[in-house]
Amino acid sequence: MPTYTLGRALFSGGGGTRESDFPRFIELVKGRSIVSLADGGDFLELGLSGNIMVHVSKGFLSGALEVNCFSTRNPEEPQTFALSLGEMPQGVPAWLLETKLRGLRTAFALLRLAENRDQARFEYLRKHPFADIDRLLGDEALEIESVSYGSWVAVVRSKARQAWDAIAAVATIFVPRARDAFIRKIEADAELRALDAERGAVALDRDRFELYKARTEYVVDLVKSVGDSETQEILQKRLRKAVHELAAGDDDEKEIRVNANRLLHGEKGHNKK
Repeated sequence: MPTYTLGRALFSGGGGTRESDFPRFIELVKGRSIVSLADGGDFLELGLSGNIMVHVSKGFLSGALEVNCFSTRNPEEPQTFALSLGEMPQGVPAWLLETKLRGLRTAFALLRLAENRDQARFEYLRKHPFADIDRLLGDEALEIESVSYGSWVAVVRSKARQAWDAIAAVATIFVPRARDAFIRKIEADAELRALDAERGAVALDRDRFELYKARTEYVVDLVKSVGDSETQEILQKRLRKAVHELAAGDDDEKEIRVNANRLLHGEKGHNKK
């Protein structure tokens, strides 16, 4: 029976491994693209998007299959997030995927701009209400490492210091159905990263997640309060459209649209599931 571990083995310069299981392994690798392969004769290594390596070998004594996952992310590199693009069939029209990605990057950019309260960019949006907002972020714009079927997962990152807030808002507030799946992904990533950091430093429990969620709700509320009334109207319209685009083709598209409209019209529905 295969065994699963997290963390780089001591002999390879890592900080030791921790026992894991098949469900956690699935959460780590599902929807990520294979970006590299290495065959050592008695082992196979698969490099995945999001800086994750999977090492597969046979135990020296047991002969059983051993699967080890570890992070290859350097400290200076941005943290990546595996974000669901929705429940859709394996084959989707190219225009639909393009629409969803446009909605994702626009929603991310709007939430980042609202939190930064950059008046110069708000003024630009007021004068150019149909501008490509993501480009206004410059080096902090959303980057996409891969988009894979499983069921449709985008591995994304940003150099923005608090990129988490915007990504979590999109994943858990506007798309409530994705909440538990997103938590499982974050918990799996956090457990993997904890092996390269002080123990428990990046652990994520449900109570802590609720604090993060409250923070992201605050970010969404900023969209309804920054700038003058004309700017607020532009931001809300663009954010609502972005969420609608992100929901396009999803099994829960109607529910997501209703949820976005409710939130951006000032009604309190954040805690509904």
